[in-house]
Amino acid sequence: MVSQWQITNVLPINNRLEKGIAAFPEEIPYRLIKLYSYKGETILDPFMGSGTTLKVAIELGRKAVGYEIDIELLDVVKKKLNINQPVLVGNRPEFEIIIRNDIKHLRTQLQEKVAKTIRGDKKSGCKK
Repeated sequence: MVSQWQITNVLPINNRLEKGIAAFPEEIPYRLIKLYSYKGETILDPFMGSGTTLKVAIELGRKAVGYEIDIELLDVVKKKLNINQPVLVGNRPEFEIIIRNDIKHLRTQLQEKVAKTIRGDKKSGCKK
């Protein structure tokens, strides 16, 4: 039996929280977490990015652990998980953000490297 998922990326193009990030629709982790785990179990996202999987896991009553080495995504994750928002009803899920010493500014480093490469190509007269 072949099964095919029809999922539309419903993220708005302009003014979206994940602007410039390869985020995916919440429907994908929603289906996978529901299919392969039970409430109370722990979901590991070793490439957390903007935190979509963590957000969905918490909403589905799972514990969530995410790992990301790019510190520049931290503010996006905090906004997506509503970390700084007061909770009016119920309890806020418990979680901890640990910032390691070996974090990087990957997005900035990559953008600088690309810009440097482009400038070098223009100076040398290379066309691609």
